[in-house]
Amino acid sequence: MLRALSDFVISLLELLEAESRSLRKGVVTLGTSLVFVSLAGFILFFALAFLIWSLYQALTPLLPAAVVSLLCGLTLLILAGVCLWIARNQIRTNKEN
Repeated sequence: MLRALSDFVISLLELLEAESRSLRKGVVTLGTSLVFVSLAGFILFFALAFLIWSLYQALTPLLPAAVVSLLCGLTLLILAGVCLWIARNQIRTNKEN
């Protein structure tokens, strides 16, 4: 009986060791993924800023500066609305599952 109990405890500890290694790999993978997603978001922010700035620069000779600023602002507002709409739909989809 004592031998069976000790075998059980040893097996349990080996299982815990294997699971901890698996968890550590998962955490490292998740951390790496989060770093790259954050970096991509940072780069995307500046890419969008340069895109809007180039739109402003391109339209300034054709239209008054106030109108161009309004158009750029509306473009960003529409883009933000689309992002929020997508996020809302993702949340609703996840709640249903």
